[in-house]
Amino acid sequence: MQLQNLSIIVVLFFGACVSQKQSIGLMGAMEEEIEVVKSSMLDVKEIKIGQLVFYTGKINNRDIVLSLSGIGSVNAAITTTVLINHFNVKSIVFTGVSGAITNNLKVGDIVIGTNFIHYDVDHTIFGLELGHISREDIWKYPTDLQLINLAQNITKTLCINQQVVLGKIISGDIFMKDKASRFNVAQKFQADAMDMESASVAHVAYKFNIPVVIIRSMSNRKEGDDKEQYLQFFKEAAKNSANVLINMINFVEFPY
Repeated sequence: MQLQNLSIIVVLFFGACVSQKQSIGLMGAMEEEIEVVKSSMLDVKEIKIGQLVFYTGKINNRDIVLSLSGIGSVNAAITTTVLINHFNVKSIVFTGVSGAITNNLKVGDIVIGTNFIHYDVDHTIFGLELGHISREDIWKYPTDLQLINLAQNITKTLCINQQVVLGKIISGDIFMKDKASRFNVAQKFQADAMDMESASVAHVAYKFNIPVVIIRSMSNRKEGDDKEQYLQFFKEAAKNSANVLINMINFVEFPY
Protein backbone atom coordinates (compact mmCIF):
# COMPACT_ATOMS: atom_id res chain seq x y z
CA MET A 1 0.00 0.00 0.00
CA GLN A 2 2.83 2.38 0.85
CA LEU A 3 4.50 1.68 -2.51
CA GLN A 4 1.23 2.37 -4.29
CA ASN A 5 0.84 5.69 -2.48
CA LEU A 6 4.43 6.61 -3.34
CA SER A 7 3.72 5.85 -7.01
CA ILE A 8 0.70 8.14 -6.93
CA ILE A 9 2.77 10.92 -5.38
CA VAL A 10 5.48 10.51 -8.05
CA VAL A 11 2.89 10.67 -10.87
CA LEU A 12 1.28 13.76 -9.39
CA PHE A 13 4.67 15.40 -8.89
CA PHE A 14 5.78 14.88 -12.47
CA GLY A 15 2.34 15.88 -13.73
CA ALA A 16 2.73 19.15 -11.83
CA CYS A 17 6.19 19.62 -13.34
CA VAL A 18 4.78 19.26 -16.85
CA SER A 19 2.04 21.78 -16.13
CA GLN A 20 4.54 24.31 -14.77
CA LYS A 21 6.75 24.28 -17.89
CA GLN A 22 5.61 26.90 -20.37
CA SER A 23 5.89 26.16 -24.06
CA ILE A 24 4.60 27.55 -27.34
CA GLY A 25 1.55 25.64 -28.52
CA LEU A 26 1.43 24.78 -32.22
CA MET A 27 -1.66 23.27 -33.82
CA GLY A 28 -2.93 21.73 -37.01
CA ALA A 29 -6.08 19.76 -37.73
CA MET A 30 -4.60 17.07 -39.99
CA GLU A 31 -1.33 15.17 -40.29
CA GLU A 32 -0.48 16.91 -43.57
CA GLU A 33 -0.80 20.28 -41.84
CA ILE A 34 1.70 19.49 -39.07
CA GLU A 35 4.21 17.14 -40.73
CA VAL A 36 6.45 19.98 -41.95
CA VAL A 37 6.44 21.49 -38.45
CA LYS A 38 7.17 18.15 -36.80
CA SER A 39 10.13 17.53 -39.13
CA SER A 40 11.60 20.88 -37.99
CA MET A 41 11.51 19.91 -34.29
CA LEU A 42 14.37 18.45 -32.27
CA ASP A 43 14.12 16.03 -29.33
CA VAL A 44 10.62 15.01 -30.38
CA LYS A 45 8.56 12.95 -27.94
CA GLU A 46 5.03 11.72 -28.52
CA ILE A 47 2.49 12.08 -25.73
CA LYS A 48 -1.03 10.65 -25.84
CA ILE A 49 -3.81 11.98 -23.66
CA GLY A 50 -6.94 9.97 -24.23
CA GLN A 51 -7.14 9.74 -28.02
CA LEU A 52 -5.29 13.03 -28.53
CA VAL A 53 -1.70 13.09 -29.82
CA PHE A 54 0.86 15.75 -28.86
CA TYR A 55 4.54 16.12 -29.70
CA THR A 56 6.96 17.93 -27.41
CA GLY A 57 10.32 19.17 -28.63
CA LYS A 58 12.26 22.25 -29.63
CA ILE A 59 12.45 24.68 -32.53
CA ASN A 60 15.20 27.31 -32.36
CA ASN A 61 15.84 26.18 -28.77
CA ARG A 62 12.27 27.09 -27.83
CA ASP A 63 10.06 24.56 -26.06
CA ILE A 64 7.26 23.45 -28.34
CA VAL A 65 4.10 21.40 -27.93
CA LEU A 66 2.72 20.42 -31.33
CA SER A 67 -0.82 19.07 -31.43
CA LEU A 68 -2.92 17.23 -33.96
CA SER A 69 -6.43 18.43 -33.18
CA GLY A 70 -8.45 16.46 -35.66
CA ILE A 71 -11.10 17.94 -37.93
CA GLY A 72 -14.00 20.05 -36.73
CA SER A 73 -15.00 22.47 -34.01
CA VAL A 74 -15.35 20.03 -31.11
CA ASN A 75 -11.99 18.35 -31.75
CA ALA A 76 -10.32 21.77 -32.06
CA ALA A 77 -11.88 23.02 -28.82
CA ILE A 78 -10.90 19.90 -26.87
CA THR A 79 -7.31 19.97 -28.09
CA THR A 80 -6.91 23.69 -27.41
CA THR A 81 -8.20 23.22 -23.86
CA VAL A 82 -5.75 20.38 -23.20
CA LEU A 83 -2.88 22.42 -24.65
CA ILE A 84 -3.66 25.24 -22.26
CA ASN A 85 -4.51 23.28 -19.11
CA HIS A 86 -2.17 20.29 -19.33
CA PHE A 87 0.83 21.76 -21.12
CA ASN A 88 0.49 25.31 -19.80
CA VAL A 89 1.28 26.89 -23.17
CA LYS A 90 1.91 30.64 -23.18
CA SER A 91 0.74 31.22 -26.76
CA ILE A 92 -0.83 29.30 -29.64
CA VAL A 93 -0.08 29.38 -33.36
CA PHE A 94 -2.41 27.40 -35.63
CA THR A 95 -1.46 26.39 -39.16
CA GLY A 96 -3.65 24.90 -41.85
CA VAL A 97 -5.61 25.19 -45.06
CA SER A 98 -8.83 27.05 -45.69
CA GLY A 99 -11.34 27.77 -48.40
CA ALA A 100 -11.40 31.23 -49.96
CA ILE A 101 -14.78 32.99 -49.97
CA THR A 102 -13.70 36.21 -51.60
CA ASN A 103 -12.83 36.66 -55.27
CA ASN A 104 -9.59 38.42 -54.32
CA LEU A 105 -7.92 35.21 -53.09
CA LYS A 106 -6.45 32.42 -55.19
CA VAL A 107 -5.06 29.01 -54.31
CA GLY A 108 -1.93 29.31 -52.16
CA ASP A 109 -2.68 32.80 -50.85
CA ILE A 110 -2.40 33.38 -47.12
CA VAL A 111 -4.99 34.76 -44.70
CA ILE A 112 -3.77 35.81 -41.26
CA GLY A 113 -6.93 35.86 -39.17
CA THR A 114 -7.87 39.06 -37.36
CA ASN A 115 -11.14 37.77 -35.90
CA PHE A 116 -13.10 34.55 -36.02
CA ILE A 117 -16.82 33.73 -36.08
CA HIS A 118 -18.87 30.52 -35.79
CA TYR A 119 -20.90 30.84 -38.98
CA ASP A 120 -23.18 27.90 -38.12
CA VAL A 121 -24.46 29.52 -34.91
CA ASP A 122 -27.95 30.98 -35.31
CA HIS A 123 -29.48 32.60 -32.23
CA THR A 124 -31.24 35.30 -34.23
CA ILE A 125 -34.51 34.43 -32.48
CA PHE A 126 -33.09 36.34 -29.50
CA GLY A 127 -32.34 39.40 -31.61
CA LEU A 128 -28.67 38.51 -32.08
CA GLU A 129 -26.62 38.57 -35.27
CA LEU A 130 -25.67 35.34 -37.00
CA GLY A 131 -22.67 33.82 -35.26
CA HIS A 132 -23.41 35.43 -31.89
CA ILE A 133 -23.83 32.84 -29.14
CA SER A 134 -26.51 33.85 -26.66
CA ARG A 135 -25.18 35.27 -23.35
CA GLU A 136 -21.62 35.51 -24.66
CA ASP A 137 -19.95 38.91 -24.22
CA ILE A 138 -18.26 38.78 -27.62
CA TRP A 139 -18.76 36.69 -30.75
CA LYS A 140 -15.96 37.86 -33.00
CA TYR A 141 -13.07 36.18 -31.27
CA PRO A 142 -9.82 38.16 -31.52
CA THR A 143 -6.24 37.30 -32.35
CA ASP A 144 -3.08 38.67 -30.76
CA LEU A 145 -1.71 41.87 -32.30
CA GLN A 146 1.95 41.08 -31.63
CA LEU A 147 1.62 37.66 -33.25
CA ILE A 148 -0.27 39.16 -36.20
CA ASN A 149 2.48 41.73 -36.72
CA LEU A 150 5.16 39.04 -36.60
CA ALA A 151 3.27 36.81 -39.05
CA GLN A 152 2.79 39.75 -41.39
CA ASN A 153 6.48 40.68 -41.27
CA ILE A 154 7.54 37.08 -41.93
CA THR A 155 5.26 36.73 -44.94
CA LYS A 156 6.60 39.90 -46.56
CA THR A 157 9.85 38.11 -47.40
CA LEU A 158 8.72 34.48 -47.32
CA CYS A 159 5.55 34.63 -49.44
CA ILE A 160 6.66 36.70 -52.42
CA ASN A 161 4.59 34.59 -54.81
CA GLN A 162 1.44 34.62 -52.69
CA GLN A 163 -0.93 37.35 -51.66
CA VAL A 164 -1.12 37.80 -47.89
CA VAL A 165 -4.11 39.47 -46.29
CA LEU A 166 -5.28 40.23 -42.77
CA GLY A 167 -8.87 39.08 -42.71
CA LYS A 168 -11.92 37.59 -41.07
CA ILE A 169 -12.13 33.80 -40.89
CA ILE A 170 -15.41 31.99 -40.27
CA SER A 171 -15.75 28.40 -39.08
CA GLY A 172 -18.38 25.68 -39.00
CA ASP A 173 -18.76 21.94 -39.31
CA ILE A 174 -19.95 21.97 -42.92
CA PHE A 175 -17.72 21.29 -45.93
CA MET A 176 -19.32 23.64 -48.44
CA LYS A 177 -19.77 21.56 -51.59
CA ASP A 178 -21.29 24.06 -53.99
CA LYS A 179 -20.75 27.62 -55.16
CA ALA A 180 -24.21 28.83 -54.08
CA SER A 181 -23.61 27.86 -50.43
CA ARG A 182 -20.22 29.56 -50.34
CA PHE A 183 -21.61 32.68 -51.99
CA ASN A 184 -24.47 32.85 -49.46
CA VAL A 185 -22.15 32.56 -46.46
CA ALA A 186 -19.68 35.03 -47.96
CA GLN A 187 -22.45 37.60 -48.41
CA LYS A 188 -23.73 37.18 -44.85
CA PHE A 189 -20.40 37.49 -43.06
CA GLN A 190 -18.19 39.49 -45.45
CA ALA A 191 -15.33 37.17 -44.53
CA ASP A 192 -12.20 36.16 -46.42
CA ALA A 193 -11.91 32.45 -45.64
CA MET A 194 -13.79 29.59 -44.06
CA ASP A 195 -12.76 26.39 -42.29
CA MET A 196 -13.85 24.02 -39.52
CA GLU A 197 -11.55 24.86 -36.59
CA SER A 198 -10.31 28.45 -36.35
CA ALA A 199 -13.22 29.98 -34.46
CA SER A 200 -13.16 27.21 -31.86
CA VAL A 201 -9.41 27.60 -31.28
CA ALA A 202 -9.76 31.38 -30.94
CA HIS A 203 -12.86 30.98 -28.76
CA VAL A 204 -11.08 28.75 -26.23
CA ALA A 205 -7.92 30.87 -26.29
CA TYR A 206 -10.04 33.94 -25.54
CA LYS A 207 -11.69 32.21 -22.57
CA PHE A 208 -8.27 31.43 -21.07
CA ASN A 209 -6.57 34.72 -22.05
CA ILE A 210 -3.98 32.96 -24.21
CA PRO A 211 -2.47 34.88 -27.16
CA VAL A 212 -3.33 33.18 -30.45
CA VAL A 213 -2.72 33.66 -34.16
CA ILE A 214 -4.14 31.51 -36.96
CA ILE A 215 -2.53 31.28 -40.39
CA ARG A 216 -4.47 29.74 -43.26
CA SER A 217 -3.37 29.00 -46.81
CA MET A 218 -6.08 28.80 -49.45
CA SER A 219 -6.67 25.33 -50.89
CA ASN A 220 -9.46 26.47 -53.23
CA ARG A 221 -10.99 29.56 -54.80
CA LYS A 222 -14.44 30.91 -54.06
CA GLU A 223 -15.69 30.20 -57.57
CA GLY A 224 -13.98 26.85 -58.10
CA ASP A 225 -15.07 23.25 -57.61
CA ASP A 226 -14.47 23.04 -53.88
CA LYS A 227 -13.82 19.31 -53.57
CA GLU A 228 -11.64 18.95 -56.67
CA GLN A 229 -9.51 22.00 -55.89
CA TYR A 230 -9.16 20.94 -52.27
CA LEU A 231 -7.88 17.48 -53.21
CA GLN A 232 -5.49 18.90 -55.80
CA PHE A 233 -3.92 21.74 -53.80
CA PHE A 234 -4.39 20.71 -50.16
CA LYS A 235 -0.86 19.46 -49.45
CA GLU A 236 0.89 22.40 -51.12
CA ALA A 237 -1.32 24.90 -49.32
CA ALA A 238 -0.62 23.15 -46.00
CA LYS A 239 3.14 23.54 -46.59
CA ASN A 240 2.73 27.28 -47.30
CA SER A 241 1.01 27.87 -43.99
CA ALA A 242 3.38 25.64 -42.00
CA ASN A 243 6.45 27.42 -43.39
CA VAL A 244 5.12 30.74 -42.10
CA LEU A 245 4.67 29.21 -38.65
CA ILE A 246 8.19 27.73 -38.58
CA ASN A 247 9.76 31.02 -39.60
CA MET A 248 7.82 32.80 -36.87
CA ILE A 249 9.17 30.43 -34.21
CA ASN A 250 12.69 30.83 -35.62
CA PHE A 251 12.44 34.62 -35.40
CA VAL A 252 14.73 36.02 -32.69
CA GLU A 253 12.10 38.33 -31.27
CA PHE A 254 9.15 35.93 -31.02
CA PRO A 255 7.00 37.80 -28.48
CA TYR A 256 5.99 34.94 -26.15
